[in-house]
Amino acid sequence: MLTSEKVAPDELANGKSYVTGALPLSTETNNGVAAILNRIESYDLGLDYLDRFPDIVNSLTDDEVLEAARRHLDPDKMVVVTAGPPEVSPER
Repeated sequence: MLTSEKVAPDELANGKSYVTGALPLSTETNNGVAAILNRIESYDLGLDYLDRFPDIVNSLTDDEVLEAARRHLDPDKMVVVTAGPPEVSPER
């Protein structure tokens, strides 16, 4: 579980790759640009945030991910949801 075990090295690398790769894609629309600019302004991230972002993400360690999970995720308040077509019983 994410709050009790460190993330595997390959999962951490994949997550970093996804997050850093998704940022440029999010700037392909006006809404995406506006959302990023709003985040930069709201959290006072600085005008160079987009340049610093990949280094920020890539510097994260498995210890930092574990600490963030422990701080922000409460397993007792989690809900698992699935979506898809309903199961059809064989007798139908």
